[in-house]
Amino acid sequence: MTERKKAKWDLGTLLAMIALTISAGLFAVAWNVHRRAEETAIVRFGGKKIGDFDKLRTRFGQVKGQFLVVEFGDYSCPFCRKMQAELDDFFSQHRDVGYEFRNLPLTGIHPLAFDAALLAEYSHGTNASDHGPVRSLIEENLTAQDLLATAAIQNTDSETHSVNSRKESYLRVVNDLLLAQRLGLTGTPTFVVILKNGDGYALDGNQLVEFLSWKYYS
Repeated sequence: MTERKKAKWDLGTLLAMIALTISAGLFAVAWNVHRRAEETAIVRFGGKKIGDFDKLRTRFGQVKGQFLVVEFGDYSCPFCRKMQAELDDFFSQHRDVGYEFRNLPLTGIHPLAFDAALLAEYSHGTNASDHGPVRSLIEENLTAQDLLATAAIQNTDSETHSVNSRKESYLRVVNDLLLAQRLGLTGTPTFVVILKNGDGYALDGNQLVEFLSWKYYS
């Protein structure tokens, strides 16, 4: 390679590296602006940033998509029932948003809520996003007969469900309750939106709908 060709090659490489560096910097700036816009929007719609959330971050799944929505719900809650169809429709269309369900049975006003949460965990194990027939109970007024019928369908009294499974189900519900307490959550449904930067914000159903509408439909 002649000196002239080598000089041209070195100059071309240098220019390409400079262009790549500038592009990466512009992307980083745009990304930060985008994330700041998300945070501003959540606060504007009434979301409350959860203090010291980094200490509890490992209690949730990874944010693999745009962000993660964690619903704290009660199977006897009429407001959870109202939100269910709308959210199911949204998440079916937006696979880039993660979803988890956590139990927050308000036993002071819903006596059967804790038993329903136990049944859901017992029937479906650690799959937090799919509570199947038990989740469908929030479409109607929950009664003891509903729980007995669903338990029969799920065969939760069969020998395939061990004592350890029952204990694990109980511990999962209790741990969800303790987690909600640490997060300062007292009503249902409450949604914790976890952004890519790891920050968590608590929103009620209406606030979540407003945020999602801004994010995807504005």
